[in-house]
Amino acid sequence: MFWHMPTKLKVLSMTCIKRIILFLGFYAAFSIVADEFYSTTIQIPDQTVSSQDYAIDNAFKEVLIAITGMSTAEEVIRSKKTFVDKRQFIEALSFVDMESDVIGDENLLGLRVTFSKLALNQFALDSGLRVLSSVKPKFLFWILIDKEETGREFLGNDSEHPFSDQIREKLISRNVSYFYPIYDLQDQLALPVDDAWNLKTNSVTSASSRYESDGWVLVRFYETTSGEIRGTWSCSLNGEIIVEDFLYPSIADFFDEKFNDLLDRILFPFTFSPLKQTLHLDLAFNNVNEYLDYKTLVSNLENLEIIQSMKLSSISPNQIIFEVETSADIKFLSRAINGFEFLTQENEVKSDQANLNFNWVD
Repeated sequence: MFWHMPTKLKVLSMTCIKRIILFLGFYAAFSIVADEFYSTTIQIPDQTVSSQDYAIDNAFKEVLIAITGMSTAEEVIRSKKTFVDKRQFIEALSFVDMESDVIGDENLLGLRVTFSKLALNQFALDSGLRVLSSVKPKFLFWILIDKEETGREFLGNDSEHPFSDQIREKLISRNVSYFYPIYDLQDQLALPVDDAWNLKTNSVTSASSRYESDGWVLVRFYETTSGEIRGTWSCSLNGEIIVEDFLYPSIADFFDEKFNDLLDRILFPFTFSPLKQTLHLDLAFNNVNEYLDYKTLVSNLENLEIIQSMKLSSISPNQIIFEVETSADIKFLSRAINGFEFLTQENEVKSDQANLNFNWVD
């Protein structure tokens, strides 16, 4: 990304002038933190070249799934390319100790593989895949189980159930941010167990509104004594409600055969494919009154790979405006910037508008 200073600035106070001088002096110190999703560790038996190749192949698959939101990303690439030299995307390799899950066993050997963010993103896009935004979505999961012995209950962070273990493992492996409702009295009144079981999505939406998330997912299922599960998953994304039934011999079969498809579908709206022609937009930020806040804002904007360039357009005592060039549509850019916890958006987003307006939140 390239930073440009305008030839003329309308400066209304000495404070603003000082901030610009400080910015010019300290801009070189800004850095883009490496995204953790581009590194992973794979267990290997030894340090041989064949073991390293095995680790690199598996790391490539894991990271590709994490950055595209597609469990079938590698298969898509394989269908288009006969051979991919995965080592060309590697920034670093290191052997590390991995803790064993078995008490008393010695530490295991692992190979930590770190890929180049820019190179791998570009490769994915060139291969026709979509890429997740730097601002990862966060989902609220309502998990409702009906057992013959205990009846219906919501699972939570402290639940000891194979479904909880599997969902935690799967979401961590896919680098998906998630959380459960606390299901206190407020939740119980907004979403009684029977309403959730009967898929009253209006009640689910209402109960979910108290939580900050990019969408909710409701999974309700009945588990027999033999381990078979029959149920329905439903989710709300961009105002659309999706509902689908499922039947599997076991919880493990559900996660092996179905859950990746569910994650692919809920992550898709948060991926982007570059526009053929970039857009030029004005981003206005109100009430950014401290230099450290200004630095935080610029640093976070710099971390958005969907912004190709930006320049400072104008400064007034209560507002800063940047002109940006972006490869994403305005709604996707808006969602990405809304992911910054220190900002709230002031105006509604329409596809044909040329500006976005945000307020700094202390």
